[in-house]
Amino acid sequence: METITELFPPSGFDQLAEKEAGNWWFRSRNRILLWAFKQHIGNFQRFLEIGCGTGFVLEAIHNANPSAKMYGSEYFEEGLVHARKRVPSANFSKLDARKMNDDERFDCIGAFDVI
Repeated sequence: METITELFPPSGFDQLAEKEAGNWWFRSRNRILLWAFKQHIGNFQRFLEIGCGTGFVLEAIHNANPSAKMYGSEYFEEGLVHARKRVPSANFSKLDARKMNDDERFDCIGAFDVI
């Protein structure tokens, strides 16, 4: 069985952060996610993104919901370096979501391209 670093090498976060804003898939996915949030979730005060990677999705959700408190978790510190730059007001943590035990703190939790 492959390890998580074999499936997604930590060095990939630099490339990902560089390409996301200019790539049709990432831009389109954000538009779809924001539409789904507006249509099906509505207002929330505390949002956690599990596996936030470089913070590209978290940044879009934050921009659409500026009064909500944002939280991002990521298994790799290499991803959090970029996420902290994109959403400096968010709270970030290095987290293995399989060991998460505080999910009741959040109104909404997302895991996009993670599972």
